[in-house]
Amino acid sequence: MYNIGHAQTRKDGSVEAPLVTVGDDLNSIAQFLAPGRDSYSAVDVVRSLLRLSADRAEAAPQTESLLAATA
Repeated sequence: MYNIGHAQTRKDGSVEAPLVTVGDDLNSIAQFLAPGRDSYSAVDVVRSLLRLSADRAEAAPQTESLLAATA
């Protein structure tokens, strides 16, 4: 994710949020989209990262066993 800035102050004094883009990572954001949705939130991203972390933690003992067996 990249923040390109360019927030603007409107005539009424309110401030627009700066623009955030995925840059060249467009294909990788699909992992954050729930089936049938075309947008995602920060909650979706955190949920996905936690799931990924849990999956890696589960795989770690298996990987260590394989490495020990080949040593």
